[in-house]
Amino acid sequence: MLVEWKQQNTSSSHDQVETLSNKLREARRVDLADEWLVVDYLLKKATAGLDFGVVTHPRRSRRYLAKQLNDLDFADDIALFESTLPRAQAQLSKTASVAEGVGLIINVPKTEYITSHCEPSPSLHVHGSPFKHVTDFKYLGSMVASSATDLERRKALAWTTFWKLEQLWRSPSLPIITKMKLFNTTCITVLLYRCETWVISKDMESKINAIVTSCYRIMLSIKRTDNVPNATIYTMTNSNPLVERVRTRQLKFLWYILCMSDDEPAKVYALYTPPQGRRPGRQRTSYQTDIQRVLGDSDGMLRPDQIATLAHDHSKWK
Repeated sequence: MLVEWKQQNTSSSHDQVETLSNKLREARRVDLADEWLVVDYLLKKATAGLDFGVVTHPRRSRRYLAKQLNDLDFADDIALFESTLPRAQAQLSKTASVAEGVGLIINVPKTEYITSHCEPSPSLHVHGSPFKHVTDFKYLGSMVASSATDLERRKALAWTTFWKLEQLWRSPSLPIITKMKLFNTTCITVLLYRCETWVISKDMESKINAIVTSCYRIMLSIKRTDNVPNATIYTMTNSNPLVERVRTRQLKFLWYILCMSDDEPAKVYALYTPPQGRRPGRQRTSYQTDIQRVLGDSDGMLRPDQIATLAHDHSKWK
């Protein structure tokens, strides 16, 4: 569930928010940092003593307790997790009740929920107002259902950016080295946003490389009918297949996470694979399997702890 908030327009609610956030704000409008503190407080209060969330690591012993994932937060955008619709409804109702106590209410038109391997009905609601059920939604600028759908969206945004500068790309007086610098700054940054977490299939590799070679041909005034191979295009632009840059960014990102302490949530779930395996409709390849392939382990023999060990050896992590 992707939950968004809005403030109540009552003076008493403002007083409550000031008290609960230790009077960090003096104006009537909550700024970003202060609102995050309030949202963090209400989530802790809403889940205190309750077992909301999805069990990702079952309890193994007194020493190794169960681990649950309940929410992901960024500013006032929150993604809540639950294993069943009744539990999700209970968590929503509790969260909404606590939120009202600190001057926030759930913004129903902007709140959506997605289900996996279960019926989406009865619809989730708060105070009788139902939320919209979707098959995919955007969180922090990325589509969450699969890497393939996220890539399609990034491609569309990159092409939109590219065509806004069409006259520049087609200019015969502008050297290709300048065009490439502008292209990397304006289009590649849009296309590769969040690529570090993509699970890349062979089809996605082809699409990632194809979009840039198409752009290069336009910048070089080379038509498809000219039968110029991509290898020549890469030579003329002094570049490599873009997927190689994506893989480099993925390894750098994962290295940074694997160097964190063991109790950091980012490290706990970086190479996480559900114990029940892949459910119908989900990606066939997991992030862990994709990273194993990047590291040359086509048989999938590298365990997460072995991958973490490799990350600390710079001579092998490349």
